[in-house]
Amino acid sequence: MRRGSKRISEHGILPHIAARIIRSAVTSLAGQFIPVIDIGDAAVLLEDIRRNGFSFSVDLLGEEVLSSKEEQLYALRYRELLDLMAPIARSWSAVQILDRDDSGPIPRFDVSLKVSSLYSQLDRS
Repeated sequence: MRRGSKRISEHGILPHIAARIIRSAVTSLAGQFIPVIDIGDAAVLLEDIRRNGFSFSVDLLGEEVLSSKEEQLYALRYRELLDLMAPIARSWSAVQILDRDDSGPIPRFDVSLKVSSLYSQLDRS
C-alpha cells in the first residue's frame, strides 16, 4: 500500500478513487467486528450467528473509563445486555457442537468484560 500510495499524485481523480476504495474496505472490515450499535439489534444478529453454527463473544465497545459516572454507565450497559440476552439465550434450540464439549456444558451466551470499563482508578504500575 505504501508503494502504491506514493505513486498516486496529489492531483487529479486517482486520489479520490483510491480514498473511496479504501474507505469502503475499512467500513466493510469494521462491520465484521462491529456489527451493531444498539443492544436490542444484537439479539437478532446473535441468534442468526448461532443458527448458522457459530459461537461468539459479545464486547461492549469502549476504552477505559475516567470517572465514576462512566463506570456506572458501563455497568448499566452490561446489565442491560445481560437482562436482554439471558431469556433469549435460554430459548435458543440446542446445538450440540456449540453447547457441549468434552469438559461439559458451554454457556450459550458469552460476554467479554473489560475491567478497565468498570473501574476508573486502575493503577497500571
